[in-house]
This record gives sequence, structure tokens and C-alpha cells, in this order.
Amino acid sequence: MATGLVARASELSATVRAARSPRQFASGVRQFERLLAGVPDFRPLDLRPGDIEALAHMSEGLIDQIEGRVHAETDPDSVQRALVMTLYDIRRDLEEIHRWHRHYFQS
Repeated sequence: MATGLVARASELSATVRAARSPRQFASGVRQFERLLAGVPDFRPLDLRPGDIEALAHMSEGLIDQIEGRVHAETDPDSVQRALVMTLYDIRRDLEEIHRWHRHYFQS
């Protein structure tokens, strides 16, 4: 069951916002991305109405944070590269989640 999925995403989002070091920030972002990547593995009926929208909203906020951090250029190059790659992964995950959702609920 997807019980707690949105709560876990919210926890990870808060962790990213509170991160004090570049490594903590990048680690939280990676964990959030892995959570998103696993959403299509759930059975569609395991998700409640609004879960997809909540995840998308949190993801967009996280994308804004990542972009702001990358544009600030205050992190080491290796962290910046990792953040950009994870940002692309998050966007890809969101597209896959929306495709999965349409397949099951708009067919």
C-alpha cells in the first residue's frame, strides 16, 4: 500500500529545506527522487485522490529549490552536477507518474 507516501515525501521535502550542507541537500534530493521513481510500482487504487497532485506540488517546489541553488553557484561543481542530474530525474519521474496515472484513471 502507498500509505504514508505523501507524508514521507513531505518529510523529505522538509529535510531538503532544512539542509545545512551541500551534501545534506543533495542527499535529501536523491531520496525524494527515489521515492518518486517508485510511485508507478504501486497499484493505482493504493493511492488516494489528490496524492499525485500533492507529489507534483512538492516536486515543483523542490525543483525551484534545486534551480535556485544551482544558479547561486555556491556548491562544489560535483554537487551541482549531481543536483542537475537529479533535477532531470525528478522531471522524468513526474512525466512517468502522470503517464501511469492517465493510463489507469483516464482510460
